[in-house]
Amino acid sequence: MQDQKGAMVETLFRLNRALEEVERTGRGHDFKTRRHNIFTGKTETTYYEVKTGNSRLSELQEKNKT
Repeated sequence: MQDQKGAMVETLFRLNRALEEVERTGRGHDFKTRRHNIFTGKTETTYYEVKTGNSRLSELQEKNKT
């Protein structure tokens, strides 16, 4: 059940970020998103860890947390 819930939340994350480039990383975080600003030409990269319920961060995820 927990794996299905996690997969569903990750799918919802992708849908909510439909206007951004979303890439699954799986190492230290779940996703990397890139948003391109058409006016400045700059790209903003952000990393996300998607958790549900009482899920805990791994040691690597805790280290990468900002």
